[in-house]
Amino acid sequence: MHLIVAQGGDGGLIVGDSHHYDDLPGPFAPAAAEHAILDEFTRATGREPPPRCWSAGPASTPPPTTAPIWSTPPSRACALVMVTSGTGASTGFGIAERVIGDLFDLKAEGGGMTYPVRAVVFDWAGTMIDFGCMAPVRALFDVFEAEALPITVAEARRDMGKAKIDHLRALLADPGVLERWVALKGAAPSAADVDRIYRKLEPAMAAAAAESSVLIPGAAAVAEELRGLGVRIGSGTGYTREMMANILPRAAEQGYAPEVVVCAGETPSGRPAPLMMWKALIELDAWPAQACIKVDDSPVGIEEGRLAGCWTIALSASGNGVGLDLDAFCALAPDERRARVAEAEAALTAAGADFVVEDVSQLMPVVHEIARRIAAQ
Repeated sequence: MHLIVAQGGDGGLIVGDSHHYDDLPGPFAPAAAEHAILDEFTRATGREPPPRCWSAGPASTPPPTTAPIWSTPPSRACALVMVTSGTGASTGFGIAERVIGDLFDLKAEGGGMTYPVRAVVFDWAGTMIDFGCMAPVRALFDVFEAEALPITVAEARRDMGKAKIDHLRALLADPGVLERWVALKGAAPSAADVDRIYRKLEPAMAAAAAESSVLIPGAAAVAEELRGLGVRIGSGTGYTREMMANILPRAAEQGYAPEVVVCAGETPSGRPAPLMMWKALIELDAWPAQACIKVDDSPVGIEEGRLAGCWTIALSASGNGVGLDLDAFCALAPDERRARVAEAEAALTAAGADFVVEDVSQLMPVVHEIARRIAAQ
């Protein structure tokens, strides 16, 4: 018999408890035990006891077995474990470490466990911040309107995920944009035109990105869970270092601060080349690539991860494919939402994604599945 008092967020108290062992315990605890606990509660606190009581029936193993825990594996990917000795609160964390270690075939290292996934490298806009990847589109709209050459949303989004200078070059080479440019300016855009527009695009992109630096729901929690598993966290982006200057501290304030940030222009080639991914893994000292994961919302980012030799997880709802901010996405009719997510998923699958989920909040079950597959190799 114990006197345990816990206060909930609403101020209410939970008082307990006593253990009674039997082959088939009845639904009610003995009144004498209840009165003894409540009398001790009043004596210790000077308060009236709680008005309601209930009983629970935790499992136990009768003699001669007396096993402290009971465990059975329903499948290779699942473990069912029950504490049968009344000591779950005291032993649960240690038992959990052992069970997870067995499940994922983890190896002891320095007194702890090594999770099979060594690193996860995240994209930024549309993956961890800026639901819908809205900032680049706004910046491109502003810059091209200043050129008296409006562009469409589809044109702005077609090459999303590339370094912004590469994105701009691809946009100016788009047949529709090129045709309108020639009609307006009398000649195809020159290298000087590209440089001139990019000088305007950089500050526009930095301002738009800073205004759209709110974390996507679940991003901080996923990063924290990965860190708890010992997984290194890196990131790569099509933004330049200057464009990221205001984003990084704002993301950190919200609970997300990757160990490594690789920006556009910091490798000889940008996406879909795998160099940014490799640079992140080198700085994280995470290897082999087959034990690392790239998470991205754009086909070009998924291709980068695939070419780097990593596992890839694509995000179909929060990024460039659907292209709506969180409020607009949630306001979609269910059928339209499913259709738009399915279209984005098809493009990401065609790019070679190993797995596709809607947003980063759904990531961890897939990470655990990848860990299981790595451990099984």
